[in-house]
Amino acid sequence: MPGGMRPERATDAVLTALDQQPTELGQVVALLQAAGVPDAADLPVGDGDRQLLALCRALTGRDVEVVLDCPACGVRNVAVLGPDTLPPDRPRSLWWGPGNGLRAPTYRDLDGLPADAAAARDELLRRCVVGRPPRPVAAADFDLVESSLTGSFQVACVDCGEELEAAVDVQRNALELLAGRLERFDWEVHLLAATYQWTLATIERLPDERRHRLARLIDEGR
Repeated sequence: MPGGMRPERATDAVLTALDQQPTELGQVVALLQAAGVPDAADLPVGDGDRQLLALCRALTGRDVEVVLDCPACGVRNVAVLGPDTLPPDRPRSLWWGPGNGLRAPTYRDLDGLPADAAAARDELLRRCVVGRPPRPVAAADFDLVESSLTGSFQVACVDCGEELEAAVDVQRNALELLAGRLERFDWEVHLLAATYQWTLATIERLPDERRHRLARLIDEGR
C-alpha cells in the first residue's frame, strides 16, 4: 500500500472509524489514521485521496466505479478509479521567490471552511498561501497546485470514442463503498454474537476469512 499504510492494519476493524466522525472529511482522516497513516490530516489532499482508494480496495476488494452512458451511441461505460488506474500524486507548489508562494491544500485546510462556495474558495486560498506573494493569489493559481480526485474528468467512449465528462467525488464514492462493507461487518458480528454468545472483542479478533465463513454457515443454516 502507498504512503506508509501498513497492510496488517487494513482489516475490517478499521471500518469502525466511520462511526467516530460525523462528517465525510472527518471520516476520511479517521480511516487513514486507523489504517496506520501518520498525521493523516496533514496529507496533501491529492496524496490522501489516492491512499483512500488503496484502503477502499484493501477493505472491500473493489474499486470506485463511475458509470457513464454515451449520448452518441448509448453504450454504458464504466470508469474504474483505483490506486493503479490513476497517475501517482506529485508534490505541487507555486513560488514567487524564496519563501513566498502557494502550496497544495491538506485535509486540515479543508476543515471548517465557510458554507458559501466563493467564501470557502477564498478562505482555502488564504490558508495555502506561504509568505507574502508579490500579487494576490487567484483561483487559477490554485489549479496549478491542487491535485485532489474530486471534480470533472473526461474519458473516451469504449465503443464510438465520444468524449464523455463526469463529475467525481472520490471521497464520497469511497466512503459509500466502505459504509457498505461496515454494514456487512456489523451483520457478521451480530450473527456470531447471537449464535455463539461470544463477546464483541472475541469476534473482532477473528481472522476476516474465518468470520466470513462462520457467518455464512450460520446464515445458510448448517
